[in-house]
Amino acid sequence: MTTNPLPEIFAEKYSKDHLIQDDEYYYFYKHISIDADNLVFGIFNNTQLKYNYADNFNDPYDSLFKLDLINLDNLTKDDFESIIEKPVNNAEWKAGKKIIIKKFKEIYKPILKKEINTLRKKIPITCFNSNPLNILMWSHYADHHKGLMLEFKIPKDFSESLIPIPVSYSNTFPVIQMSLAELKKFTESNTNDINFDVLEKALLRKSDCWFYENEYRAFGSEDDSLLIKYNPSTLSSVITGTKFGSTNKLKLLKETISLFNKTNKTKVKIYDAKLMDDRYELYVDQHPRLNKK
Repeated sequence: MTTNPLPEIFAEKYSKDHLIQDDEYYYFYKHISIDADNLVFGIFNNTQLKYNYADNFNDPYDSLFKLDLINLDNLTKDDFESIIEKPVNNAEWKAGKKIIIKKFKEIYKPILKKEINTLRKKIPITCFNSNPLNILMWSHYADHHKGLMLEFKIPKDFSESLIPIPVSYSNTFPVIQMSLAELKKFTESNTNDINFDVLEKALLRKSDCWFYENEYRAFGSEDDSLLIKYNPSTLSSVITGTKFGSTNKLKLLKETISLFNKTNKTKVKIYDAKLMDDRYELYVDQHPRLNKK
C-alpha cells in the first residue's frame, strides 16, 4: 500500500481543515482507551500502533460505495485489444464488443463490486483526527475521558511513511466508475497498487453525521499484521483524560513514557486535559498547542 501519495492530493484538504501546525509539522491526534491488562501500553513499549479493518469499524456504512458503469458503447477496438492482449479482425471485434459488454453488465459488475468490497477486510487502517479537544471524541474513543490522547507530529515534507489521509463526508454513497481497462488492471494487481481514486472512494468516505471527528486514516499493507511499527520520533506528547484518575495508572504511564524517552532519545511529555470553568470545553494546561483558556 502506498502510504504517502503526492502531498498535493491533500494540500487543499489540509488547509481547509485548519490543522494544528507549526513551521515544520502537522499535528494529528489519537484517542485511546486503556484496557484492564494495560496491553495498550505496547504503543510505547513496542512502538506499535493498532490497526483494524474497515469491516470491523463501528459504523456499518463505513467504506460502502456505489459502482457505476462507464458507458461501454464508446468502447473502441484498441481498448478491446488491450484487454484481451491480442489483435482482432473487424468481424471478431464486432462480435466481441457485444459479448464483452453483455458479460460486463451481467457478470463483471457484481464480481468487481465484490472485489472492491474485499478491501474492507484486507487493508489495515489506523485512525487519527484533527479535533483533539472535542468532548465527544474523548467520550467515544477514550473510555469516557478515562483514557489517553496521543499527539503525533508529521513533517510537512511528508518524509515519514506514516501519512494520515483525510476522510471525506457526505450524505450520499461515493460512486466508483471503472472502465474495462481499469477493471483488468484492478483484477490483475494486488492491493498494494490500487488506484488512489478507488482507494479514496472505497475506504475514505463516511456519512456526514461523523463530520465532527475530522478523521484521517493511515493504511498498512495487505501483508501487514494489525500491529504496525511507527517512528517513535513522531510521537509528540501524551494527554490524560479529565477522569484518568488512578494513581497507580498514572505512575505506570510516567514510568512507561520515561523508558520510551530513554530508549528512543525522545522528549515526550505528559499533560492533563482539564475542564473549562465557564463553558463546555476542554483545554490542556501548559501544552504548547492545546492550552486554550
